[in-house]
Amino acid sequence: MTTQLKSGHTAEPLSDEESARILKDFPGQVDGLVRVQPGGWILPTPYLEIADKIYDFKFHESDVVVMTHPKCGTTWTQEILWNMVHNPNIDSPAAEEAVNGRSPYLDNPMLKQFAELCPGANPADGIEIQRVAAMPGIRIFKTHLTFPLLPPDLLDTTKVVYVGRNPKDMCISYNHHYRISRTLDFQGDMDLFVDYLTNDELLYGPYWDHIKEGWKRRDHPGLYVLFFENLKADPMAEVRELDKFLDTDLTEEQMTKVIEHTSFDKMKARDAFFPMNEEMKKKIMNQEVVQKEGGFFRKGQVGDFKNKLTPAQESKIDAWTKMNAEGMGIEFKYSI
Repeated sequence: MTTQLKSGHTAEPLSDEESARILKDFPGQVDGLVRVQPGGWILPTPYLEIADKIYDFKFHESDVVVMTHPKCGTTWTQEILWNMVHNPNIDSPAAEEAVNGRSPYLDNPMLKQFAELCPGANPADGIEIQRVAAMPGIRIFKTHLTFPLLPPDLLDTTKVVYVGRNPKDMCISYNHHYRISRTLDFQGDMDLFVDYLTNDELLYGPYWDHIKEGWKRRDHPGLYVLFFENLKADPMAEVRELDKFLDTDLTEEQMTKVIEHTSFDKMKARDAFFPMNEEMKKKIMNQEVVQKEGGFFRKGQVGDFKNKLTPAQESKIDAWTKMNAEGMGIEFKYSI
């Protein structure tokens, strides 16, 4: 069955053969996936319930949107921006709330889990959309959706920070995410995961098209393109640029405080990603993988792929990168 979206796209469930194969390798994806055309975007089926609401969403001039392909530094950027805007002196009690409580995930596909966290809300209306719409003041939130699936006037209405990351480290981080999340529950090895990645069959892919949609808009005054590797190498330089982009007018002392507060070690120690209790964490995260390899905040490094990928896996990603990135004028850093 084909679904027509307000964005002009159409969405169709994956074929029975694809669905059976994916469900075998990702048994947590019981809601299924759809492919959105043009673009071939892979999205969770529940997205169809909120697609038009997101496309029609009324952004405020003061809003700040963090847009990324998954595992490119989304949460880190959310935390930096939220503290720059709302907590530059690192003294706000609101900072104790989980990141995604203060900075919602607009297109969150985990509707069933959030229905448990937000009793009375109607998942079909998009729990996060409802929550964002009701938030006062400067709203900072994230999306993994690509530009074509969002309001066409987005960049003329508000500010967007697009975050990119080199595909090899993104792959390692995404593989970990797919294994700790019970709504995904990847059962294969890294060879199989790299196959899914380079065949553009993972959620929110195709990765390279996602990057291209952000990169080609880089000269728009409403967009700041940020790279994970640059933020890691020189956070102060990037925070200074973000300060100009956001018009936050922070002092050097405030920027230093924000950088220290949002360091990976401190964020990992707080471990406050979603607003949930320990029982809820056990429901949505594979505790065996968490205990062995870490939870949502794993390493946050540049170049960790060297410890995880075989030469053959690297070669496959290199070939995929060459095929897709040629002529883009973009070069990712693989070490700092």
